[in-house]
Amino acid sequence: MAGIPEIFNFPPVHPHDEAFVCKILGGQEPYIWKEALVEYTLIWLKAYRAEKNITKRENTARHAANCWLREVVGTSLRSEIIKSG
Repeated sequence: MAGIPEIFNFPPVHPHDEAFVCKILGGQEPYIWKEALVEYTLIWLKAYRAEKNITKRENTARHAANCWLREVVGTSLRSEIIKSG
């Protein structure tokens, strides 16, 4: 895939995060992309809403979502998505 599909451009994806996500998910089946990006978005939104400091919200959300993706890749992307679904 050449970048994150446009349907997943919410939350707004930082260019560095897009490159990171594409590197991590590159070569995966489309359904894995979809499942991972849905979960990534949910984690991003949850962290964003939980952060009380307005100036830290976006970075806190980016950090939470990227850490989740890093952990998933470390443990096995497919099994983590199946468990969370």
